[in-house]
Amino acid sequence: MVRGRLGLLARVPVLLSLVAWGTSRCEAAAVQWSGNGHWYEAVYVGDHGINWTAAQNAAATKGGYLASITSAAENDFVFSLVEEDKYWGDGATRGPWLGGYQTDATKLADGWDWTGGEPWAYTNWAGGEPNDSPILSDRLQFMGYLGWRVGSWNDVCDDLTSAGGIDNPYGYVIESIPEPATLILLTMGAVALLAYVWQKRGQAARAA
Repeated sequence: MVRGRLGLLARVPVLLSLVAWGTSRCEAAAVQWSGNGHWYEAVYVGDHGINWTAAQNAAATKGGYLASITSAAENDFVFSLVEEDKYWGDGATRGPWLGGYQTDATKLADGWDWTGGEPWAYTNWAGGEPNDSPILSDRLQFMGYLGWRVGSWNDVCDDLTSAGGIDNPYGYVIESIPEPATLILLTMGAVALLAYVWQKRGQAARAA
């Protein structure tokens, strides 16, 4: 009887791993941040990149929005998702899109909002930014400094190809909030797994 129970318990980690894999395989790159419970997914585009509006539309299609950053801790977390070379172009200067935008680009540092609706309270502008260069700039991206990626921000226009043939950013970060239905399904799955384990333990005990 003891041997039967030990054999069943030894398989529990495998069952849990299969459940975890099954619930995450569609969005394997998405990572949950403990600071707010939201999920973040770094998306690589490549080629000539993607403009801000197209990136925001793609995020909305997946049920999210371009990442809205409200603290230094959140900024560090989001930045850690896009530190790979592939997300950066122009000598590690121009990084992925974020969810900041302006309705009036002539105001420089004023009038910014987040696509997620969070208040514009925290900023991490690079030195000399925002500066409306090379043309009126009303969208937000990560920006490096002297070839180093430091997670600071740059204001830029929606489509960089309109500013002299510069490639658009090669990626963007999606932020999404778990829906109650998703949480319920995950809970139901965990309960079902536990019921299955206890059923198998009972069968093993009777067989012994």
